[in-house]
Amino acid sequence: MRKWKHSSVSPEYNSWRAMRLRCGKTSHCAKNYADREITICAEWLNNFDQFVADMGLRPRGATLERKNNDKGYSKDNCVWATQKQQNNNQRRNRVIEFKGKKQTLSQWADELNIEFSTLWRRLNRNLPLEKALTTGKLRAWKHGTRTGYELHKCRCPDCKAANTKRHQNLRTLNNERL
Repeated sequence: MRKWKHSSVSPEYNSWRAMRLRCGKTSHCAKNYADREITICAEWLNNFDQFVADMGLRPRGATLERKNNDKGYSKDNCVWATQKQQNNNQRRNRVIEFKGKKQTLSQWADELNIEFSTLWRRLNRNLPLEKALTTGKLRAWKHGTRTGYELHKCRCPDCKAANTKRHQNLRTLNNERL
């Protein structure tokens, strides 16, 4: 095992130190780590050299990530990961299952070559998942239409008026049939 001469200036040391700070009971992020019982394995807790021996040198642009967010820091549960990989492994992510495959919204956007914001808007407009995940351009909807009122749940005066008129027309047709 290698002994580090000036370890306090290395990126590996900074990652090791940050890991220890995050898991401390007095940390500002204790609710996300210590309170959830996210711990550091005994081999790494007070042994920076063992941490580096297990993890290796930190690749440029990478940070320390736990593969499983519900488990602690250990050789089996940690990897060096890019920021994008880290972002996809957060508890707050929206995970979507489609055709038997589970991915975050960001991963679906990358796979389907759709802008993240476009996909996010489609899903927040309550489009069916199949339609939201298509790569083609969706037809724009207009205010004052049934689509605006029902599908997009728009309640502007134009959409309300169109819905009221549509219901009046349906009542008239039903009365004529009787």
